[in-house]
Amino acid sequence: MGLVLGAIAANKAAKAERAALERQAEIDKKNQEIADRKAGEIIEAGAEAANDYREKTRQTVGSQRAILGASGVDVDSRSVLNAQLEALAFGEQDALTIVENAEKQARDMREQGAQFGAQADLALAARPSVGLATLAGGVSQLASFGAGVAMSYKPYKLYNT
Repeated sequence: MGLVLGAIAANKAAKAERAALERQAEIDKKNQEIADRKAGEIIEAGAEAANDYREKTRQTVGSQRAILGASGVDVDSRSVLNAQLEALAFGEQDALTIVENAEKQARDMREQGAQFGAQADLALAARPSVGLATLAGGVSQLASFGAGVAMSYKPYKLYNT
């Protein structure tokens, strides 16, 4: 009777552990999807911010041209054009830095997502087999029962010989 109850208990415990690991794997997979989606959003936001920065730089250069022109400076002179091109180059460098930073953040987010995916795979791999757990629990209890019988038989044999 104890063997049967032990097998039933082992089966229930294995089922509960299996369900918990499957639920954790489901959560980890969902977190991986969320991380991947956030990575895409970060890339998009970075590209948009870089484009906004480029536009702002062009507006600044345009404003400077207007101010210089209103002041009577030849806005097409070599030195003024060089200053404007330099401002545009620095603006582009800053825009590329914005994109690069977004790519780094997105890469980190994807790596985090990959870790969630690996955790999900490990959780699924760690699931106990319900049948094996029941069998193992039964064998373990049978071995304990057998050892108990052998222990009690030995003194009986010594005293009754």
